Amino acid sequence: MSDNPTTASEVLSKTLELWGPNGEHWCKGYLVKHLSNGDVYCLYGGLSQAALGQPMYESHDSVHMKALSYVKGEAFKQLGCYTDLVAWNDTRSSFKPVKAVVCSALQQALADVQAGRRTAGDQ
Repeated sequence: MSDNPTTASEVLSKTLELWGPNGEHWCKGYLVKHLSNGDVYCLYGGLSQAALGQPMYESHDSVHMKALSYVKGEAFKQLGCYTDLVAWNDTRSSFKPVKAVVCSALQQALADVQAGRRTAGDQ
């Protein structure tokens, strides 16, 4: 039996847990960086580590892709345009805006489930 999350909201929640409350395990410029005090992950690295158990830029896993779509949607709402999330993550001066987007994505995913708007990755 797999320990991988089965819903987008679980992936987003697990990503936030992985990074730590203040971004202790978040980074920019690397998908994952192995440090003596633990691994650190960028936005894509954290989402894929949480969803799949390994950091990667692309996958065809429906739960991972659904979580990523929520993040892209929330980034669009905040920025007013679509953006390359890798570049966006890497140009943030702090963890705060990355956490804000993922928290908003989690809230939207939970609201969609509660409202019965379940889709692939949230069933």
